[in-house]
Amino acid sequence: MIAAISMKISKSLLKSNAINQNELNVYAYGIQLLILGIVDWCITFLFMLLIGEIYLSIAYLSVFFTLRKHCGGYHAETHIRCIVISNTVYVLSVLVSANMQYENFTTLLLVGEIINFIIIYKFSPVEHPNKHIEPIEMARHRKIGRIYNLVFGLVAIGLVLGSINQYACAVFMAQLSVSIAVVLQRIKNRTRKEGSKNG
Repeated sequence: MIAAISMKISKSLLKSNAINQNELNVYAYGIQLLILGIVDWCITFLFMLLIGEIYLSIAYLSVFFTLRKHCGGYHAETHIRCIVISNTVYVLSVLVSANMQYENFTTLLLVGEIINFIIIYKFSPVEHPNKHIEPIEMARHRKIGRIYNLVFGLVAIGLVLGSINQYACAVFMAQLSVSIAVVLQRIKNRTRKEGSKNG
């Protein structure tokens, strides 16, 4: 449906001579991505209102998207599946942060941050098979991702020491989400590579 709408808009641009025939599919794909992005953010915003945790949501999403940009992570096979997975992880993370019993949370956070640090330091950025990144860009993303992850870890520790546990948890859950996404995509890349060799 979205693909059909995107193509219809692109054909309208073609008829008005805004684009040429060679650009038709490129524009259709770009418009499709734009529509899906808007849908994704609308769904996320709707969930934000429904669960009633706007500030925790902002904390989680800010950390998640900042890290995800530089560390990479799991890519679903379709855009719809991506929207479903990302919003499910977001909602669960914020609900855990809002409702968790925070006994012995400092110890849990410290252990979790060590694991996050190791994963991001060793395995990120993870490259998508269909989107090659030049070595110089990989090095830049690796450096920035490590710095951001370290800074966010220190922020989370500072928050928990100040007994601001919900926000510390939201930051930590965002880091954890990215770390898990990085590991999953690494496994997916390796499986695909081994499958292509066997094939």
